[in-house]
Amino acid sequence: MTGCADKDEGFTIGEVIDPIEVTFDGNGCSVTGPTELKAGEHAFIFIDKSGLSGELYLVRLEEGKTFQDHLDGQSEPGEWYPKPPWVFHDSQSSIKSEDTNGGRVDKSIWRLNKVGEHTILCYVDSPRLLWFAAPLFIVEE
Repeated sequence: MTGCADKDEGFTIGEVIDPIEVTFDGNGCSVTGPTELKAGEHAFIFIDKSGLSGELYLVRLEEGKTFQDHLDGQSEPGEWYPKPPWVFHDSQSSIKSEDTNGGRVDKSIWRLNKVGEHTILCYVDSPRLLWFAAPLFIVEE
């Protein structure tokens, strides 16, 4: 998957204001925060408790597609499948990682400028796994 910027770009985990928190435990991905945001840059904290080197991704859906379309592509949660042509990667402007006793914590800023439905997901490269956490709606400023 693509869309990541260089790590460790000029901020600390504690500097996040009103982040959306995404937690991955290896069996699923949960989200704490709003389901609707105004277009612009937004902070996310990704807590990976899995030991699987999970990653946070945000993707925009083509108009007419929904979060349920992602779920319908899997025969079971976590099953990986190739990115459909109606999914577009959002842009991550910065990220910083920190190892803690509870797992790895990534703080990132995402440019969510395209209005419409997006999906928050957790991805593992090896073995290939994919969990869809929640829909996120981006509205005009």
